Amino acid sequence: MGDKERFVENLLEASLQRHYRQEPRAGLEARILAGVATRERAGRRRCLWAVAASMAAVVITVITLHGLRHRPAPVPTISQVAVPRPQPPVTFTFSQAKPAAPHPARGRLRHVAASQSRPAQFPTPRPLTESEKLLLVYTQIVPKEVLATSPTPPLSQDLDIPGLNIAELEIKPLPGSEPEAAK
Repeated sequence: MGDKERFVENLLEASLQRHYRQEPRAGLEARILAGVATRERAGRRRCLWAVAASMAAVVITVITLHGLRHRPAPVPTISQVAVPRPQPPVTFTFSQAKPAAPHPARGRLRHVAASQSRPAQFPTPRPLTESEKLLLVYTQIVPKEVLATSPTPPLSQDLDIPGLNIAELEIKPLPGSEPEAAK
């Protein structure tokens, strides 16, 4: 060992001896013990809170399950709204025959409970509106040839709307790209 190393060793030994003989500062031990006691109390409090929370969860679960078991079963409700029957399409004939005598069986009413009657088609078709009825009568009265030559223009025909001018669309090629014909 060289002189420098011995010198460093002696300095280190002297420093350690001085700290070894020195007493701890006043109150340091009391503060450390107080901190340990505080941590122990905090640990106990956390444990008590955990137990209390789990007990509350158990109580809530028991109350919920108890309430579900003793609740009466709900009674299903059935809607009993009477739905009018759809009207048969109106047909007109232009014969001079006498109207047939009404059937006596048609006058009788058959009573069926609303909860038992169900329409044959779902959703139930709505009755025709007044304009739909008139259109139906018109199409049945007017001959088919007249309907085929109706004055309405086809949708493919150009429409002339006054005050509206639409220019022809022109798409120019991008600069630097070759035209379609050159490809």
